[in-house]
Amino acid sequence: MMYTAYNYKRRQAFRRYSPEQALRYKQKKKKQGGRNYRYGIVAEWVCVAVLLLKFYKILARRYKTDWGEVDIIAYKNNTVIAVEVKARQSLFDAKISVTEKQINRVQKALKVFISNNREFCKCKRRVDTMFMVPRKIPFTNWQMRLIPVHYKNFGLW
Repeated sequence: MMYTAYNYKRRQAFRRYSPEQALRYKQKKKKQGGRNYRYGIVAEWVCVAVLLLKFYKILARRYKTDWGEVDIIAYKNNTVIAVEVKARQSLFDAKISVTEKQINRVQKALKVFISNNREFCKCKRRVDTMFMVPRKIPFTNWQMRLIPVHYKNFGLW
């Protein structure tokens, strides 16, 4: 284990607590990770519902390959669309979280999906992103938990 400043501080923090307190701290962190995972799953379901309302046909959800994973694969107007879903606290954070490397992984996974499903070989391909961010409802004081923002052709081919 490399002793960086971060690891040193982390070890010092655990030394300050009793073993029971340190165990409680670890369990709290683990539970928070599970909460974020469930929040992401709910965001994907909301995105699926929005895409269905826009008359997209959902071909696959959480499609995993050796090259990467695609959250949603949809079809509309002779176009196969890979949708990457991000749930963040602000739209800026969501846009920054999608990197070029991640878009390339999604594109490769979409190519694998198309090669496994020959009926979509002649279709156009596109990578979209849907960001789920909390937004206020206009003219009220209410704040919705998940509002989808759909960006078409986020990753250019």
